[in-house]
Amino acid sequence: MVLYFSSGCARAPNAVPGAEQSGRAYQFAVIGDAPYSEEQERQFLTVIDELNATPLAFVVHVGDTKGGENSPCSEEQLQHAHDLIQRIEHPVVYTPGDNEWTDCDRESNGGSDPLAWLDRIRAIYFQDGSSLGKRPMPLRRQSENPGFKDYPENARWTLGPVMYVTLHVVGSANNTGRTPERDREAEARNRANEVWLREAFEEADKQGLRAVVVAMHADPWFEREPDDPRRAPYNSLLTELEIETLVFGGPVLLVHGDSHQFRIDKPMVSQTSGEVIENLTRVESFGAPHVHWVSVTVDEDDPSLFAFSPRIVQSNLFDHLAD
Repeated sequence: MVLYFSSGCARAPNAVPGAEQSGRAYQFAVIGDAPYSEEQERQFLTVIDELNATPLAFVVHVGDTKGGENSPCSEEQLQHAHDLIQRIEHPVVYTPGDNEWTDCDRESNGGSDPLAWLDRIRAIYFQDGSSLGKRPMPLRRQSENPGFKDYPENARWTLGPVMYVTLHVVGSANNTGRTPERDREAEARNRANEVWLREAFEEADKQGLRAVVVAMHADPWFEREPDDPRRAPYNSLLTELEIETLVFGGPVLLVHGDSHQFRIDKPMVSQTSGEVIENLTRVESFGAPHVHWVSVTVDEDDPSLFAFSPRIVQSNLFDHLAD
């Protein structure tokens, strides 16, 4: 299955050095929310084999490299998850999920300090200005900007007519509602995310790019009312994203994980008109226990610009007829 959505806007010839391309088209992959068990790690390695056998410009990992329950947070686990990602031959851009740090306070995960694990994630995964993967590519990091040195995980890069940007937005209510200290962390990170998002759209407009792709972990619960407790932690970011999407006018792709259900849709409804905002498309990755990947093709000569294809790994399929 390949899905297409229409687009518009001008073109720009920017490119990431070393990215594998074919003329004016290229392909990237989206993965996330896996592996959560030893069996899923075996399946995840099969996904990696498929990624390595596919000509890709880069891979986006939308977070959750471990389970959120009965999965203790440890230095060993954190390094092991990092090393799994490093098996991928292509550049890999990773944005953290909630299971890696927010949920570390759960007793079944060891009952440790989430903010301490956030510090370790930043130290291990975001050591310099390059992506992960065996063939890293250069990234612009928000930590390079004055006043935002604590946010190296927020990255930006351009390839062809598209601006890509990652935001550190996680599930589990985005780390809110636990302690005053964690609420302050979430508030500061959310401000940083909104600034970084605005800058990405401004740069895309300045360069005359056709599209913007935003990648983050959390499902922001588009379908729920703004005062719903599950959506409330994401309201300010969704408002900023709506404004930027409408002003930009070109296609905007939101890539995320968290809910573990592959889908491609147009979920954003205007707070003013009450109608669907046509130029924003959402792609959610597969997630445990379904360990597969999503292919996104960007073709400058295709009026739709983006095409999407779920890549089902045959050896990872459930035996639905088993007793």
